[in-house]
Amino acid sequence: MGAWCLAAHVVGVSFMCGLGWFVQVVHYPLFTFATGPRWTEFHASHSQRTGWVVGVPWALQGFGALALLVWRPRDLGLGLVLVATALAGVTVAATVALALPAHARLARGFDATVHHRLLLGDRVRVAAWTAGALVAMAMVVSVA
Repeated sequence: MGAWCLAAHVVGVSFMCGLGWFVQVVHYPLFTFATGPRWTEFHASHSQRTGWVVGVPWALQGFGALALLVWRPRDLGLGLVLVATALAGVTVAATVALALPAHARLARGFDATVHHRLLLGDRVRVAAWTAGALVAMAMVVSVA
């Protein structure tokens, strides 16, 4: 069971790391080109489509990490699992505290200051997903 939990976590966090970098470097900066009369339509579509893309892999990251607390492969140290779980928690906390309020405000109309705060706040998630992917690789190496 532990191998499946580890696999789920690795797949989820790796996907979210790659997606996070894409969003931070490409997608969110392009928001400035979508301002205008169709901004709210653009933002609503962005929000809906993003939910479909991130739901399963983000759940795999989080539930995989939590499940590893219970079903851990024999050679996988608890410390790595605790770090992975904490980093998954950081992505959730940063989303709730930083990204969701920014998106709620941007849903009403583009605001350059809020957009800038969204980009800065998103760096927290990207850093946590990147660190999480590195920890996931260390977990795989430790059980190989």
